[in-house]
Amino acid sequence: MGYVHKQFLNLIDWGVLRIIRKRQGFAPSEKWETALRNAILMFSYQQLVTGIVILAGGFSQLSSGLYSYYWQIIVYLAWFSSLDPLEDSDRIAAILSR
Repeated sequence: MGYVHKQFLNLIDWGVLRIIRKRQGFAPSEKWETALRNAILMFSYQQLVTGIVILAGGFSQLSSGLYSYYWQIIVYLAWFSSLDPLEDSDRIAAILSR
C-alpha cells in the first residue's frame, strides 16, 4: 500500500487513500511499491550513517579545543539525523521479516 506497510494503516488511513486514489485514478503496482520501499530503506540507512559520522567527526575535534557549545550543536545534529531511521525501525523490521 504505497510506501507504508499494510499492517501500519488504520481505518482512517485506508479511507484517505481510497479518496485520493479515486480522484487521481492512481493505483500503485507491486513493482512501484517495492522500488519505493527499497529507496526508503536506502535513505534511512544513509541518514543513520551520516549521524554516526557527524558524531565521530565532532568527537575527533574535542582534543583540539572544540567549545562545548559547538559539541552540543554537533550532538543535536547527529541525534536529529539519526532520529528518522530509529523511528522507522519498526517498519524496517516488518519489511525485512517478510
